[in-house]
Amino acid sequence: MRILTRKIWRAFPELDQFDDKTCQQYIRYAQRAKNFWIGAIFVIFAIPVGLAVWRGLLFNIDAIVYYLRDWYNLGIFDDLDDTGENLLVLLRITGYVWCPVFCMLLVRDRWLNRCIRKQISGIKCGACGYSLMGLSLIEDADMPVVICPECGHRIVLGDVGLTPADIDPALLTKD
Repeated sequence: MRILTRKIWRAFPELDQFDDKTCQQYIRYAQRAKNFWIGAIFVIFAIPVGLAVWRGLLFNIDAIVYYLRDWYNLGIFDDLDDTGENLLVLLRITGYVWCPVFCMLLVRDRWLNRCIRKQISGIKCGACGYSLMGLSLIEDADMPVVICPECGHRIVLGDVGLTPADIDPALLTKD
């Protein structure tokens, strides 16, 4: 789990050995591999959902305020001056902006997390499940090969549908 303001790749221990630039390139690589346009559709769809959520919250807040004001006659909202009313109006209006943006960020992060998790889970030894990320590549008859340090299984990348950039994300930043 990560905090929304932190870098998403730091939620994956497999990427801890790489610097931020390499991780950013790997994120883009994972997005392309897992159909970036699907994530874009989810993020765009989050806008009307965020608006509907905010409208529902406003309806419930208004109902609660009405209930407290009229039925219990508490008087806690009677002494609200112009500044307090203006703040409530400002909160209501700005909520139509920040709630959809917050929903978009949540959906984007959830989708990115899923892309990275799928990309990393596909880079495991077929025999023991050990992560092959960051291991050194061996060129054997023009075919990149990785040897699992856990079980010694020899994996030819072309046979399992992997590329050298899947194993070593640092290869993505070399131009």
